[in-house]
Amino acid sequence: MAVAAVGAMAVVGLLPLAANANEITDQQDNAFGPSHVTLYSLGGVADMGSTRNDGQNTTISLVAGGSSDIDTMRFQYSTDGGGTWINIGGVITSPNDDGLFSREWNPVADSGLTLPVVGIDVRAVGHSTLDGLNHPGPANFLTQINNTFDSVAITPGSDLGVWKAANGDHNVILRGTRSNPGTVEVGVGLPSGFIGASEDFAAGTSWKTVLDIEPTYNSAPFGYNQPDQIAITAFTNTAQPESSDGEGFTLYNQVLSKLTVTANPTNPADPNQNVPVTVTALDQFDKPIAGVRILDDDAAPNVFLNTGVTNVDGQVTTNQSVNDGTVQYVANVAAGNQFAYDPGLNDLLTPLTLGAGFASDLTGSSNDGLAFDFDENDANDIKVQVKDQAGNNFDVQAANQDLTYFWKRIPFDPSEEPETGDSHVVANEANGLFDIPVLDPADFPDNDLPSGTYELWASLSDGGTGHSVAAKRVLTVKAGEAAVEYATDETISPIGSTPTVNGNLVLEDGTGLVGRRIQLDVNPGTEYDEDGPTGAGDAVLVSNDQVTTGAGGSFSAQIEDLSTDPSEVELGARLRATSLPAAGPSPDGDWNDGPFDHFLDFVTDQVPNGAVLDVEWDNPTGGPAGNLQNGDIHLEDAFGDDLAGVQVELTLDHGFFTDGYEGPAAGNYDPTPDSLGDSIIVSTDANGNADFQGSIGRDNGFDDDNHVIATVTGDADGATDTDSIDWNAANPLNVSEIEVTRTAGQLDPAPTNGSVLYDVYAWDQFGNPVRGVDVSIECTLELGDDDLCPTGAPIITESDLDNGGDALLVSNEAGTFEYLAEATSPNTQVYNNNLVLVNDNPTFTFQETWYTPSPRPQDGAEYTIDPENPSTPVPVDEPITVTVEADDQEGNPLSGLFVQFVRTSDSDNDQTFVTDADGIAQYVFEGRDDQCGENDTVTAVVRESVNGPVVTTLVTKITFEKCEVNVSLEGSNSANGKRDILKVTATAEQSLTGVPVHLMARKGGKWVELTPQADRVLTSAGRATFSVKDTNGKKITKYRAVVDEGDRTASAQSQVLRRR
Repeated sequence: MAVAAVGAMAVVGLLPLAANANEITDQQDNAFGPSHVTLYSLGGVADMGSTRNDGQNTTISLVAGGSSDIDTMRFQYSTDGGGTWINIGGVITSPNDDGLFSREWNPVADSGLTLPVVGIDVRAVGHSTLDGLNHPGPANFLTQINNTFDSVAITPGSDLGVWKAANGDHNVILRGTRSNPGTVEVGVGLPSGFIGASEDFAAGTSWKTVLDIEPTYNSAPFGYNQPDQIAITAFTNTAQPESSDGEGFTLYNQVLSKLTVTANPTNPADPNQNVPVTVTALDQFDKPIAGVRILDDDAAPNVFLNTGVTNVDGQVTTNQSVNDGTVQYVANVAAGNQFAYDPGLNDLLTPLTLGAGFASDLTGSSNDGLAFDFDENDANDIKVQVKDQAGNNFDVQAANQDLTYFWKRIPFDPSEEPETGDSHVVANEANGLFDIPVLDPADFPDNDLPSGTYELWASLSDGGTGHSVAAKRVLTVKAGEAAVEYATDETISPIGSTPTVNGNLVLEDGTGLVGRRIQLDVNPGTEYDEDGPTGAGDAVLVSNDQVTTGAGGSFSAQIEDLSTDPSEVELGARLRATSLPAAGPSPDGDWNDGPFDHFLDFVTDQVPNGAVLDVEWDNPTGGPAGNLQNGDIHLEDAFGDDLAGVQVELTLDHGFFTDGYEGPAAGNYDPTPDSLGDSIIVSTDANGNADFQGSIGRDNGFDDDNHVIATVTGDADGATDTDSIDWNAANPLNVSEIEVTRTAGQLDPAPTNGSVLYDVYAWDQFGNPVRGVDVSIECTLELGDDDLCPTGAPIITESDLDNGGDALLVSNEAGTFEYLAEATSPNTQVYNNNLVLVNDNPTFTFQETWYTPSPRPQDGAEYTIDPENPSTPVPVDEPITVTVEADDQEGNPLSGLFVQFVRTSDSDNDQTFVTDADGIAQYVFEGRDDQCGENDTVTAVVRESVNGPVVTTLVTKITFEKCEVNVSLEGSNSANGKRDILKVTATAEQSLTGVPVHLMARKGGKWVELTPQADRVLTSAGRATFSVKDTNGKKITKYRAVVDEGDRTASAQSQVLRRR
């Protein structure tokens, strides 16, 4: 239904509360006084109980109420006429059903009774707060409780709306279910246990009715908001014994709050057509109201006549045409015979105007769903519906408004190109619905219908109406050859078990076919012991042999091994699936394929003592990661006999087991192994053999040397064996990432007369670093003005795991350049979103800045000479190294410069050296002995070539240590013997003339200068004589000569001379 008018809404408050509430306890108090209990749901309104499914449950409803002093309740039954009462469940501690106490009772499960029960009493027992005693209510006798008689249920709820209709009725809407179609009577449960106001009507398995509760609730005013409560009972009003149900509700006063008016269609093609109109009255909680008087002014504007009274759905139906114009619909609130719209009385008004319809859209549908087998596609399965401007089905009026259609096919096989088929015109339709013929291979140039996606495109001519529909895609379906795919390749299950085999009916791309029927059959296998086959197996199908596919085309089957002997293994049982014709109208064909077989083994996990297990990889080495490596096991007993049908657990310490490569999936590398985990269980065949397949993905063990040792361990009931394989991740299947990084210590930026060493790393599709990936590196862009790269061919290198350098970059041009590295071998392939394999060789972009080095200081080059004018003199007899270091404007060494070293003391013997890779040139010399105490100047002249212009000149002055002086002291007596004559002789490489000399004597434990002799200097021969008065008689005097430091000579002293 389409909404053709906006529903009127009223915003009003609830009616004022009545002075007194009318709760269940009030009803009990008014009828009986304190300490009274009533069983509402049995006895007075029914004489039997039934557990037959009433549409909600298979229990008997027990509902009771009590006076205001009853605080708890329990139910009891008696099968001996009330002699013995047995509790039904526990105590109900408070009302749990809108003022009532209720319990759902299953006599079999809850009380252990066996049905049928003939003759049984049921009662409710309430506890009073007045006297603290339990007070039984009247017992209700049931002739029988069984599970075959009709049963009825009221739909549970809490709030129940009451509409005070204009005719004085107080209407409530009740709903429920019944075990089978028949008569139902509903009414108000009275404290006496019988029905008050009631309604008797024919009902199906689901029912609804309007009940006027006013005859029972007839003491005005009832506001139904105090709260007021009500017990509703229902029973099967049939010739056979009657069963019942009871429910409590809290009443509320319904306030007319919304009036909706809908028509279908809202835009009929024929303006004279009377279309159905539905008027719905809703309360403040959007619940339907029964008994509201509806008016309309169809006959004359604003002259309102009676349309009808709303039914159990809150609705009135009528008719209206486009020619009627705008019709106003009114819901009356006031009592009496009012036929007008009075908003002051809270009446609601909603207008409805129908418009002339026209063709506006096309939609397609498939009777076989959006996926089907070609064999299911029958005539008239595909349809196209014309829609009007409001989206409703539209009956084309013009005789020549024809439909043109064509199919576009998109094969599942990505290597096949899409193709558009021939166009066709369909003239015949019914109610705007056109039938499209079956898919026809003749529509396509190659006369073929490959499995794939088929798009139906359609357009509608205007036929003189002025309203055509342009060509558009109206339906997309998938069609192909259906096949059964089982969840596992085979089923291995313990002896005597009942495994479930799951499967799916799918097209080639994996799309499931829902609602298709499949025939299932099982052939048993062969039983074996250690001596070989012993006979036919006993596997049987225990589930339905005909199934209908569910979501995703799913279905299942249960196969039971009837054997109870733990040694009777059964191999090769077969489940077979074949097609069955459809049972219903949609789908309506036969997918017509099969058979599809699945095999089952029923096996043991036990082996006899002494059993021997052998586990072996087929090869000792494997790789790269992601490659598949096969292995085998063999199991035999202690006597060499093969053990069939035995489960063997296999585990891996590195890698995983696999059953092959995964199928195409967006983003997956090709190939990508399917992981079964690091533990599997295999079963030996009739010859005691089984095989396995392993692979490996990411493993930290590959990081250092690309090798990982993987050990497989087999265990069959304690019989074990192991074997290992050496995985090598080098030369991978695919490459996920590469990286090019500057080798440590390389210059950055780099001079154009040098080179830069880079390391190349690669990772496989699992993230393992790997050797052996060919990588091409070339300059692609200068990030400057001319967009030119240095000349030269791309560099081809290979990834490794170390940081010793793999690629050497050079440039004959300065600038910042962008380089592109690409993995070229292996060729990496990945599935795109269309599941087409595409090349996806990883790349890496990096930048390198080059500059042209300049030796000129004005360009920023720097030169140093070392030592430069050292302050510390050097010995003349030790080698002196003078180092010139040349750095360019970036602080990097300048190699190949010519440095001419010239020494002042040896100007005729200059020497030239070339700066090395560190920008260094060195000159080594020694001073001559006669240079002691002198300075020597070394000049370094730097040129770009031997005789080229001077780039710069550096000078350093070297100071030699002063000359060493040798001093001797001789003594004699004067002629008269009264004086000591002391002669000093000093020698050195330089002249000592005029160098002061001092004579020292030892007196009082100290050396003191003999002052009368203090002004003595050495002669040109380095001599000096001292005459000292001998004052110590025959005692010894100690003398020492001390020569001062001269301009070029060092200070010195003689040895101690002892004179008597």
